[in-house]
Amino acid sequence: MFNKSLLPSIVWAIAILVLIMVPGSSFGNTSWLKFPHFDKLVHFVLFFVFGGLLFFGLVCQKSINDRGWALWVYFSIIGVGYAILTEYIQWAFINSRKGSIWDALANILGLYVGVWLANWIIKKQKNLFSRFFQPQND
Repeated sequence: MFNKSLLPSIVWAIAILVLIMVPGSSFGNTSWLKFPHFDKLVHFVLFFVFGGLLFFGLVCQKSINDRGWALWVYFSIIGVGYAILTEYIQWAFINSRKGSIWDALANILGLYVGVWLANWIIKKQKNLFSRFFQPQND
């Protein structure tokens, strides 16, 4: 089931994991960080990118893409599961961070907006997409 098309989403997922472990105080105390709910925007953007990368990667998995519903099931299980898992990790294991249901919702919203954009790009730019991302036979 795995091929190199999932590598960008895996690398991005690792980057998210590293970032959620960094204490908030490490980012300094600049004025733009004090923007109301700035952390929700960061969560949204991180998972927006992850959602797009994951969707592109799964689309390139021929064994999944042959069954349209499976693509969405895999995406939802992996994406939403990871969005919730990162918040649980912050809540349970990282003293300098705290997981929150609102952060998890920002993660999930970013994830699905990212997949919506990725799906739109695939449909509108099929020729461009097919040049760079070829579904691979397993």
